[in-house]
Amino acid sequence: MKEYAVFGLVGVILVLMSAGCIEEGGENQGNVTVNATENITVAASGDIVKVDYVGRFLNGTVFDTSYENTAKESGIYNPDRNYEPLEFKVGEGEMIKGFDEEVVGMKIGEKKNITIPPEKAYGEWDPNKAVDIPRVINLTIPEFKQLVPGQQPVAGKKYMMGGIELEVLDVKNITRALKEGDRNVVFYHVDTCPWCRKMEPWVAELKNESYEFHDVYNKNPDYEAKRQEFSDVLDIGQGVPQFGCRANGELHVGAFASKEELKKFADDCRNASGVSITVTARHNPIIGMMVNTGMGQARISDITDTIITLDYNPPLAGKTLIFEIAIVNMTKSKVKYVPDTAPEGGFTTFKSNDPNAGICVGDGKPIIFEFSTTWCPHCKWIKSTFDETVKDYVDSGKIVAHHWELDINDDTLTAEVETSVPGSDLGVYQKFNPGGSIPTYVFGCKYYRIGNGYESQNDLASEEKEFMEVIEHLIKSAESA
Repeated sequence: MKEYAVFGLVGVILVLMSAGCIEEGGENQGNVTVNATENITVAASGDIVKVDYVGRFLNGTVFDTSYENTAKESGIYNPDRNYEPLEFKVGEGEMIKGFDEEVVGMKIGEKKNITIPPEKAYGEWDPNKAVDIPRVINLTIPEFKQLVPGQQPVAGKKYMMGGIELEVLDVKNITRALKEGDRNVVFYHVDTCPWCRKMEPWVAELKNESYEFHDVYNKNPDYEAKRQEFSDVLDIGQGVPQFGCRANGELHVGAFASKEELKKFADDCRNASGVSITVTARHNPIIGMMVNTGMGQARISDITDTIITLDYNPPLAGKTLIFEIAIVNMTKSKVKYVPDTAPEGGFTTFKSNDPNAGICVGDGKPIIFEFSTTWCPHCKWIKSTFDETVKDYVDSGKIVAHHWELDINDDTLTAEVETSVPGSDLGVYQKFNPGGSIPTYVFGCKYYRIGNGYESQNDLASEEKEFMEVIEHLIKSAESA
């Protein structure tokens, strides 16, 4: 299944993750707003509430608040933040457990002081989530350029790398033992690049002259594996074409002016002795700063001359938290979950993490989602088929459906042009695809698929058929509830 990464999730001080299912659109279908005068209504699971709050540690220090004046008085004011009531869906895991539980049963206008122990907040601090990494690292030239695009390493110079200072300590030649294939040129190219197409005949001619190349091409089935294999010599963040050589560490980004220049690059690679340039650099971060890593977001908790400690625990792990909370508004949800009998053998490309889970319905109709973008080629391939298939069911009053294009925040299934995606709908996306790739399909808040199922066969008919199979099953479950 093909997919594109669209975003990475960033934690907010109170919010663990957005999750849940609620039908919410331009006409407020699927919910009903309770006015402030209707205080006899209390918050229950599935409702959307807006809560003002002040969060403190046991020593009275304020660590977060929705009130601007309180933030200024406490010295935690952030001018880039909008101070307003926190909106979330009750009982769907969007909040830390203790906060979520205490809101249940509260009325609009009601205030409450609550104390939340670590086990119902961010958990106890886990020493196994504190990881030491070397502060001083050795890099090849391509690796350095991946960290600091467009720069050449100079000993003694300092560079900024995603908000962290990288200081080059030394740049020197080293000799290493070469493996088989290290003297072959790595050719990185894609089918949509005209300069790549200009290089391809020259590469083919050199192959006929006994030169060997590693082919990293987006139309080959091993493309992703090859990109990973040769990431030490390629600069994936730069454009294409690229020509790299492991034997001498050289990388050429862009097309060569002539076949002779390409041949000279290949000759230099073929005759390389294993001498390459190594950059010795030191990270100079600040204790307490947050960094994004391949393992997720971490806080830098300690720094020595040789070691940096990354703490992957939540910043408030191990803390008992005290909150003053007040509900200022509430939206009562009409979305319900009804029992579902999973079809024998399941579906071909759609899956469910919990076969016993119910399905979400709005006004008795199953709720269907697709999340995509306007620029994703896989999304473009499926768009008409999905939209036309589900719209037939919407028009006949059998389902509720949304197709959110996340880069422009528009629902393609409505006539109006939306400018924002409801937080509850984004919660569905993040719950079923925390990696944030597209396209993503969630049917009935139970069955989901990340990517297209039949694109490699260019089989839109099978896509339509399976969409209909899942929808028909959900309709039967909703009707029998």
